[in-house]
Amino acid sequence: MSTRLIQHLKNKCEADANVAILYAQWEFDQKLVGKALENIGGFYPHFSNHNASHSQQILVNIERILGDDVDLLSATDAWLILEAAYWHDVGMLVDAKNAKEVHINPDFNFMIQTIANEKGHDLQKFCQAYVENNWLSAIGTADHPFDGIEQYRQLVAEWFRRGHDKRVGKIVEDPFKDLGISSPRTELLPNRIYRYLGQICVSHGMNFDTLIETLPYKQTGLGTEDCHPRFIGCLLRLGDLFDLDDNRFCPVMAKHVSNMPSVSKHHHNKHLSLREFQLDKRTVKLVAECSDEMSYVETQNWFGWIREEFQNQMSQWNLIVPNLKFGSLPTIEQLEVKINGNKELLDHKPMKFALEEKNAIKILQGANLYTDISSILRELIQNSIDATQIRIWLEHQSILADLTPDDQSFKTILNEYPIEIKFLEREDGYYLSIKDNGIGFSLDDLKFVQRIAGSSKNINRKRIILEMPLWIKPSSYFGIGLQSTFLLTSKFFIKTKSFITNESFFVEMNSPLDSHNGYCFISKLSSQGARIGTYLEVPLNIEKLEKSFFVQENYLKKNGFIENNEILKRDLVYIEIIKKIKEIFNDSLNLPLIFDERLERQLKEILIKDKFQFNQSYRNFNYVYWNKRLNLKFMINKKEFAGGEISKFYFKGQKAENKGWGFNFPFRSFYDISIDFYGFDASDCLNVSRDYWLKSFVELFNNKIMHEIIDDILHKKNGFENIFDEFYNLVKLYIQDNIDCIENIEFNTNKGYLSLKDIKKYNIIYLTKVYYANYDAIPQVFNPDIIMLIDDLKIIDNFIKSMDLFICHKVEGLQYLC
Repeated sequence: MSTRLIQHLKNKCEADANVAILYAQWEFDQKLVGKALENIGGFYPHFSNHNASHSQQILVNIERILGDDVDLLSATDAWLILEAAYWHDVGMLVDAKNAKEVHINPDFNFMIQTIANEKGHDLQKFCQAYVENNWLSAIGTADHPFDGIEQYRQLVAEWFRRGHDKRVGKIVEDPFKDLGISSPRTELLPNRIYRYLGQICVSHGMNFDTLIETLPYKQTGLGTEDCHPRFIGCLLRLGDLFDLDDNRFCPVMAKHVSNMPSVSKHHHNKHLSLREFQLDKRTVKLVAECSDEMSYVETQNWFGWIREEFQNQMSQWNLIVPNLKFGSLPTIEQLEVKINGNKELLDHKPMKFALEEKNAIKILQGANLYTDISSILRELIQNSIDATQIRIWLEHQSILADLTPDDQSFKTILNEYPIEIKFLEREDGYYLSIKDNGIGFSLDDLKFVQRIAGSSKNINRKRIILEMPLWIKPSSYFGIGLQSTFLLTSKFFIKTKSFITNESFFVEMNSPLDSHNGYCFISKLSSQGARIGTYLEVPLNIEKLEKSFFVQENYLKKNGFIENNEILKRDLVYIEIIKKIKEIFNDSLNLPLIFDERLERQLKEILIKDKFQFNQSYRNFNYVYWNKRLNLKFMINKKEFAGGEISKFYFKGQKAENKGWGFNFPFRSFYDISIDFYGFDASDCLNVSRDYWLKSFVELFNNKIMHEIIDDILHKKNGFENIFDEFYNLVKLYIQDNIDCIENIEFNTNKGYLSLKDIKKYNIIYLTKVYYANYDAIPQVFNPDIIMLIDDLKIIDNFIKSMDLFICHKVEGLQYLC
């Protein structure tokens, strides 16, 4: 029990009537707040004690640190220490109203999304079900209803724990409003004193630099005294950190938990590991011996926080301590963590697998995951597209929520945000530049760029993306982002201006494989007149690219150019890069891509000579439907007879290839059907370089998504309300065996699309699943009047049933007759 601080406050109040109210207020609060803190255990039985015993231990620790300097404290300072020790964790108390409302809080839902993606988290499976369905489904993932409800309570507890330090400030000012704590708030004690107390309590979870900026060094206290909020905040943090003895966990409370979270077990073991503990005004000594690796990690982290807090406070001690009569902080004599048994450590840490950027890039080079410049161009331009989509959302979110990718108003907005791709010649070589009008990089954003796929840790950006409709969200924090450029060059540059902070920077980025060892050099630029977005400049090795593009063997010979014309060869490399970009990001992409007009015109002339055409099938579909439930675009073309399979599958406008496994969708002999997926993350659909569909996603489509699409068509819902009649009747025939529908279906024949009525006019009908004119011998033998394509046996059966009396021949193996 903290007797000295309480006695000091009592003595001060008895000696000065101006501050006497402080002791009276403390006597109330010690009992009222102490009683309230007992309720924390009811919602956090899986946590260490945060009741009055924790508060009392904090005060004892502060007394140990101060020693005789306790007598130097003003009455207001002593009162603030006592009150802060009791109030600082009150933010963990959860009232029913706030607990019930939390599930509609977007920040709470963001936390659920984060945990759902955090492999190894105890609540990951629960949160995945929550995200995919709802809270009821999440509770149902447990084997027993008690366990499901407990997991939901742990989730809500985690939410309030994360924000408890920020909540406490308002609670201290009006404790009765939310929590019903009847601590008196009267005119006898100024409100500003409670405001200081609230700030001190909040500061126990602050970054140290924020504490220094937020808490004032000195303020007027009661009577003729001063108070020192910054000093009290620092003492509270130290007292809290040193409550690590082995009696923090209550065994009775632990019995209320059905499945103790692993992190709670590690923290429990951390407290049990303490072997030596010395804390006084002169010395800090802590020695722990851990039984397992994870408790070792937690203990190392805790000791690290103690060391860091001491270093921070000592470096600013003159700006913290009330006056020089107070001594310095105690000296850290020993902070040591051991691990028992025969376990070995590497550099005082458990062995941990990790992938350094240098090795990651070597692996990517060796594995050919980014097979040529196409994959790198895809990555870089996709970065620009993603950044642009975020900015578009921030500037136009009021109207975007009700739009789709095909709405003209959306396309009009996109025209304001072009991506410019140019080629530059400088004294030191040739460069490719990409300029976008996206969100840009702040200094904080650049911290995440330095790691491969590091943007997935950018919480502020993830918060923005979480609010965006699925169809306009960036494709993923996937691939290796800007670092893919290091597969092309050892150094590149960006200029950027952040939409969020208005900061402008010039950044030189060096490869981890280069002599600069991956170090990046950032220069701050004037933001005045700078355009928001990012400008990227990448050196090009023209000679190397010539060989990789087969320029000398391909374009030069086809176009009759002489091989020693370096300007011509350089332009052909530029043209090939433009061609590759257009192949990846064809006209389906709504964001305008702007190239050099001369080079684009020259490309067009070459392609005409080569009789090459970009795949234009995406934008020339006869029928396009947007499925609101699945966030996909469903596109239908009437099929050219014997034209082969030209159905395409896209991810947000970019075509990806199948690699040994294919999408199955019926009616392919009737129509060319293509689908553009907007409702998925790229990492769930595509390989790292985004070239190929994952087998797991193709299987998901064939087993689930396809049937959901057909069901929506059959019931004319979720965007298929106006599906054209022939296709609708084809689906009804296929799903319901509704033979009456066959009269309203058009069949694909060598004489065009014909109805059943028209087909019956012919005498000899050849019906086949696949037809290739040069290889199919049957028409040459039987000389049919009409040839039909139907690839589904069910529809073939229904077609035969619908015919009048006829003679049917089943013929196989005649392809070798002629």
